Amino acid sequence: MPRRTECYLYSDLPQEPLPATHPITALDNVVLTPHAAWYTEQSYTELKRRALEGVADVLAGRSPRNLVNPDVLEHPRFARVDAQD
Repeated sequence: MPRRTECYLYSDLPQEPLPATHPITALDNVVLTPHAAWYTEQSYTELKRRALEGVADVLAGRSPRNLVNPDVLEHPRFARVDAQD
């Protein structure tokens, strides 16, 4: 049976950068990555590309680039699998 994967995005945190002691970093179902607060058409395109690459990495069992809370990958939900080329 295929594994069901749900993805959500929340980008309105109370403080940037988020302190490592913030309660959200302890959740075993949250992957945190940084974001940038600037805008140009080129940067916006790059930002979308990187976000999609991060989602693709997680879905393929790889660690996403710029992961803020790497301990989350130890949770069984994010068990890594070897991607087949």
